[in-house]
Amino acid sequence: TQVYLEDPSQRIRRVPGAGGLRPRGLAVLRELVAWREERAKMLNRPPRWILRDDIITELAKRQPESMDDLRSTRGLGIDPKSNWSKEVLAAIRRGLDVPDSALPRPTGRRETTEEMMVVKILAAAMIQQAGDIEVATSLLGTNEDLRDVLEWYRQDADPANVPILLQGWREPVAGRFLLQLLSGEVVARITA
Repeated sequence: TQVYLEDPSQRIRRVPGAGGLRPRGLAVLRELVAWREERAKMLNRPPRWILRDDIITELAKRQPESMDDLRSTRGLGIDPKSNWSKEVLAAIRRGLDVPDSALPRPTGRRETTEEMMVVKILAAAMIQQAGDIEVATSLLGTNEDLRDVLEWYRQDADPANVPILLQGWREPVAGRFLLQLLSGEVVARITA
């Protein structure tokens, strides 16, 4: 249950495209993610079935303030006359109204080519682990979660700030293997 009680400001870091948003866009994204989570709970559906990550990120970038602006968002699929559209606009407005002093800070993370390559290797390993246990890779984690593991590993494995892939059920399923890969205890080999 800890995963689902997570602070929305931390959850937004795992939304693809969040790294490219400015602080105001992150505030809007935080409100949209919180709205999506609540709506998903009410309907007993996965959050991404309510609004896809790419659409939420686009809304956080564009920050539409009217029904017409909202209607022009490609792929949104919400009837502009529905309560959903009003709720989405209200969430965007809440994000826009956040005082400057309370804006989320950008991650500021700029990856080197080497780091990008390591994350891709870790992603391939996580896909393999997910396939072995027959679960969707997205249930295990995202590339942002893999970046967190890499950063944590490189910074002397601070026990006070353990990444999500190294907690709970994810740790024995994927996290342990990822750490073994990073430390060289296991190696990757390509076979034809």
